[in-house]
Amino acid sequence: MTPRRIAAPLLLALLVQLVQVALAAGPARAAEPDNVTRPSVSGPGTLGTTLTADPGTWTGEDLTFAYQWLRDGDPIGGATGTTYEIRAADVRTRLAVRVTASDPTDPGAPGTATSERRWVPAVPTTTVLRAPERTTARETITLRVRVAAGPVDGPTGTVVVYDGRTRVKGERLRPGHLGRIEVPVRVRTKGVHHYQVRYEATGPTTSSRSERVAVTADPAYVTRKRVIGRSVRGRAITAWFRGDPEAEHVLLLLGQMHGDEPAGPRTAWHVRDHLRPKSGTALWVVPTMNPDGAARHTRRNARGVDLNRNWPTSGWTSAGKGSRYWGGPRPASEPETQAMIAFLRKIKPDYIASIHQPLYAIGRSGQDVAWERRLSRNLNLPRKHLGVGTPSGKVSPTMTGWYNARLGGHGVATTIEYGYSPTTHYVTEVAGKGTLRAALVY
Repeated sequence: MTPRRIAAPLLLALLVQLVQVALAAGPARAAEPDNVTRPSVSGPGTLGTTLTADPGTWTGEDLTFAYQWLRDGDPIGGATGTTYEIRAADVRTRLAVRVTASDPTDPGAPGTATSERRWVPAVPTTTVLRAPERTTARETITLRVRVAAGPVDGPTGTVVVYDGRTRVKGERLRPGHLGRIEVPVRVRTKGVHHYQVRYEATGPTTSSRSERVAVTADPAYVTRKRVIGRSVRGRAITAWFRGDPEAEHVLLLLGQMHGDEPAGPRTAWHVRDHLRPKSGTALWVVPTMNPDGAARHTRRNARGVDLNRNWPTSGWTSAGKGSRYWGGPRPASEPETQAMIAFLRKIKPDYIASIHQPLYAIGRSGQDVAWERRLSRNLNLPRKHLGVGTPSGKVSPTMTGWYNARLGGHGVATTIEYGYSPTTHYVTEVAGKGTLRAALVY
């Protein structure tokens, strides 16, 4: 038998075997889909907007696509559509979509590909501050703050108020505020204040700050009453304050030291009740420092001491007990004198006007000639030297003598002597306004 005749039956048998193997294996599988162009995401990419997925291009035909949105690489529950609306939880994260491609006619393995990640920025905010242009020192003003945050209706965080570089206070901004809050702020000092609000964000928004807003605070005007001491009989010695508590220019008007000199208290009451010191200045009014003497209409206090000879100076003397001018058993022995000394040491006024009767003069000390001349002109009283018998070289034991010697670096004390019976018009309108004008507080 020839080789060709032997090979033919063998080839036929081999073909039959191959067909049987193929039939046993079933139909041939197609290759899994392969991503050619990467999936992509389109849309603004900000809170409240919608992202749309594009599956890209793949090998194969009639493919079906499944989508899974990812936040920082982790699947977002329920986010399996071609679109995705960005939520608050997505802010400051990176979003992507994973696309799975399948051939419905082939049960083989699907193909997968993921888009590039998209950063979701925080929502920008704008902070606006509204404030009154003017106020008064020590008053409380209301700062109105608006934080606008686009699609976020209720931005949250802290609203911090600054006066210049100084932090004043902070308030929590809650969802219920809807971006609006009123912040009460006490303006403690006079002058121009530059307020700014800084919004320190939490949640999906950015921090922001307002423009600076200028608020001018005029000097405060305060009225208050203070009991500065008690007399021998326990009567109150009272001082009334009027004006700016931060004033650098202050007048003390003392209406009476001697209880039988009634005109001065009338001036004091009129000034207290009817005259207002000008802006930035202040006034203390003490109607009497001798309430016991005033009640009895006597010059001296209840222990028979002339309070205007009881001051602790080099000219004090205990001589003359029982007389109208007795200076007491020792310097500053009387509670009235002690109370006034403590008060003067505390307030240190620029001017003291101490009213007496009946010598018809402005006491001439030379401590502040311009002040004395203004008093003389305004009150129509001559300037005179008003001695109390103090030896030469000694300081008179009077209030004016003590103040000018001890606290003269802070101000000047001057005696005003009315006549015997000044008119009501004189002690109120003329002397009241004239003294305040001389002290530059009216």
